[in-house]
Amino acid sequence: MKLLFRYQLMAVASILSSTAAAAAPADEIEAQVAKAKDAYAVAMKKTDEKLVAAFDRVGKALPTVKMTAEERLKMIEVAEAEKVAFEKSGRIPWSGQMRPAVVEYLKSVKAARAAVERDFDRAIEFHTKSKNVDRAKEYLTGKQELLKPRVLAVCDYTYAPDKTIQIRFMSDGTVNGQPEQTWSLDTTTLIYRRRDENAKGGQWVDTLKISEDGKTIHGRNQQINQPKSGKFVEP
Repeated sequence: MKLLFRYQLMAVASILSSTAAAAAPADEIEAQVAKAKDAYAVAMKKTDEKLVAAFDRVGKALPTVKMTAEERLKMIEVAEAEKVAFEKSGRIPWSGQMRPAVVEYLKSVKAARAAVERDFDRAIEFHTKSKNVDRAKEYLTGKQELLKPRVLAVCDYTYAPDKTIQIRFMSDGTVNGQPEQTWSLDTTTLIYRRRDENAKGGQWVDTLKISEDGKTIHGRNQQINQPKSGKFVEP
């Protein structure tokens, strides 16, 4: 009887040990996700602050930039309007004077999103493999809510004669939130890509130059004879 009781105790101890061992990684993962969420919030706040600081630097520099008085007044008005649009609605600036700063802003946003997404994905994978599907779904929902893309710009886009649509450039690099449509930006050019099996290379690639005041875009894709154009919509 004593021997049986001893075996029962050993079995219970084994189960408790296994449960504790499984709980430990889960607790560590939960702590890491919480830490990653805090780091993401801090990174995004700093990223926004850096762009606001760039607006201020441009505003201070404009009075000394070599240009006509009329041009200077116009660019000061552009900078002020872009700053208001960003602070109130999160719309990024497109003017030439702000473009280097916004390119860095987009890189920082992408890096911050990728960092926190990795920790969420580790949690989802861990709980999926542990057959804790409900917990995995909770992490997936949390990731989707945290990383819900923001509208960074809206553009009335003319892709063919008399054919204009409104497109939204999102913070996750998609257009209109559709993974098959993406965009990227450098200091002179906006690239708008759309997957299409009928296009050369499997996608349309619109290469667009941005006006100095950041209000319009013009360019073409592989179908050289069909120009593209767009006008950014103010928030």
